[in-house]
Parts: sequence; structure tokens; C-alpha cells
Amino acid sequence: AFQLEPDGVTPYIGSVLSYYQACFPDSLDVDEDGNLYQAMSLQGRYVVLNSLGNPFAQIVIPERVTGHMLQTTHSAIIPGTNQIIVCASDMQGGQGTALYTALVPAKAWNGYYQFQ
Repeated sequence: AFQLEPDGVTPYIGSVLSYYQACFPDSLDVDEDGNLYQAMSLQGRYVVLNSLGNPFAQIVIPERVTGHMLQTTHSAIIPGTNQIIVCASDMQGGQGTALYTALVPAKAWNGYYQFQ
């Protein structure tokens, strides 16, 4: 959960989304335990927050250590599994775009409209 500006659309600058410095938060995903997966654009990682909003894990793109594949934008937990697919691209680094998989703490939340 996070606060919105009076327009009801723009996230308030003090919200959990801006808790992490030097990035532009991107897409979110959620699992059946209420854990939130936050794409951390320009950091080559996804942060996992529990249902209270506390970070407890992260998914790190391997090429991040060399400064590549830092544009992390969206994720999806495969329905019926605890396997997540995450997307990363290298922008001007010349390594293109790739999909990565990782295991996550809980299965996909089946309430998503795309699973219906």
C-alpha cells in the first residue's frame, strides 16, 4: 500500500515506492502470501517485500555485477508455481534483452485477471 497525491493517481514521494534510492520503480507482482515483487528499474534487481511492506529478499540479475542488464521492468509468477519470470535489458550496453527465472517464496496469486 502507498499514499497517492490528491489527483488519486500519482504516488506520494514519501511512499514505499520511493523508499529505494537511485531507481525508478517499475511493475509490481504479488504472490498468494501477499509478498510484493517490485521491479527496480536501472538497478538490475527486483525487491521482494512481505505483506507488511518490509523488504526480505531480492532477485538479482547476474550481469548486474558488470554493469549490464540493469533495466529491470516487469515480472510474472507462472500460474500454479513458485517460479517467477523477470525481464531485463541492457539499454545501450549491447547485450540486448533477456528473460530470467527464479524460485520465489510462494505460488502465484490466482486472482490476477490474466489468470481468469
